[in-house]
Amino acid sequence: MLSFCLNIPGPVKTTPELRKLFDAAVSDIKKILTADGITILATDEQHADTGDELLLAAAGDAAEMKQHMTELEETHPLGRLFDIDIIDVDGQKLSRPVPRRCLLCSEQAQACASTRRHSVAELTAKIESMLDAWLAAQE
Repeated sequence: MLSFCLNIPGPVKTTPELRKLFDAAVSDIKKILTADGITILATDEQHADTGDELLLAAAGDAAEMKQHMTELEETHPLGRLFDIDIIDVDGQKLSRPVPRRCLLCSEQAQACASTRRHSVAELTAKIESMLDAWLAAQE
């Protein structure tokens, strides 16, 4: 099972611009899985004020899927905003091999989040800047 959503702090979890990113990421996820010979069995997308979410059932090696999805998170220009979880057949969530870095500083993201080191306004401004640059490159 694959679960995908965008990691967006604050009360506003979706906008038309974030939806474009979400849709592009879903397309990338499906292309990667298909190219790797992983069969997509079913998908379900939810679009609500709480954010956009993809649930995808697939037949394939969970560790391999996690490796490919971590690579997508690390290489996509906005992959830092991606939250892609892989749950194996035993119901275990596979962890990333390397913790994520904060959007604003070099610390681990979990450390900054747990201490609320950065304000939602700071994080939102950074995300909007990143998203604007990505959208401009898409035109």
